[in-house]
Amino acid sequence: MKPYVNFLIFVLVAIGLYTAYGMLTFQVDEPTPFVFNEPKMPVELILADEANTPDAKQKSLAVEEAQKALTYYRSEQKKVPQQANDTIAILVDRMTNSDLPLYFLSGANGQNGDQRSFETLRIDSSSIIAPSSASAKLSLSCSAKTPSANIIVGTSGKDAISCDMNRGTVGLTNEADLMLVGGPDDDTITDATGNRIVNGGTGNDTVKLGAGRSIIVLDASWGKDSVTVDCMGSSIAPSQIPTGFSIPWVYQTMNFIVLGNSINPKDVEWRGNVLTHKVTGDTLTVNQNCFTVVPAL
Repeated sequence: MKPYVNFLIFVLVAIGLYTAYGMLTFQVDEPTPFVFNEPKMPVELILADEANTPDAKQKSLAVEEAQKALTYYRSEQKKVPQQANDTIAILVDRMTNSDLPLYFLSGANGQNGDQRSFETLRIDSSSIIAPSSASAKLSLSCSAKTPSANIIVGTSGKDAISCDMNRGTVGLTNEADLMLVGGPDDDTITDATGNRIVNGGTGNDTVKLGAGRSIIVLDASWGKDSVTVDCMGSSIAPSQIPTGFSIPWVYQTMNFIVLGNSINPKDVEWRGNVLTHKVTGDTLTVNQNCFTVVPAL
């Protein structure tokens, strides 16, 4: 009997020691922290949301306006004689390279605080004077046709290309940018008032331009040309630039000299009022320098 009692006491003591050990070593379980996993949006929804940001909308509008302008220029380019086609091609190339703006500024509107407006070049192929067996004998004047010619292309000889009509330069005038394109000889090109695009071709040309936006195109071996231009209103003040248009304006003048792709701008420099090709010796002398040269020299 005594051994049984001793064994029972041993068991009870062991249980007590184990229970005491458990109480001494007991640790309360730490609660598991709650982590909120933010739901992930599908990729297509994220991209759609990013497209609605102000910057994305501005870029989208700019692309849309650029495509609209280029479509118009290329459409008109197909309708004009080869010499005028080549001139437009140079302009479009410079536009697509971001050297030349796609939209230009009009003349200052004195009735609206000298504000200007954005507009495409207005190339109108509906009335053209170009050399052919029939038209080569016609006067190369814009008033030689009815309605007046908007594009005049010279012959292979010495031409006198002119327009003595005073055309509007303020936005929304609906008057075309007169395109005057000379040939390979020494030409005289004259325009009274209005917006114009001038390419004298090769030869030593004399160009006289009144008030309005002037874009002069130079290609390889352009010769020794002289330009007399009315620079009044050609400088752009920041306050004249319309706000809210999707494509910014970064130029100081509304007049441009555009170098063809065959001309390396590194070979061209201003020497006073003379734009000089350092390799070929071709020059363009201006009475006043109110032009932006593109590409930049």
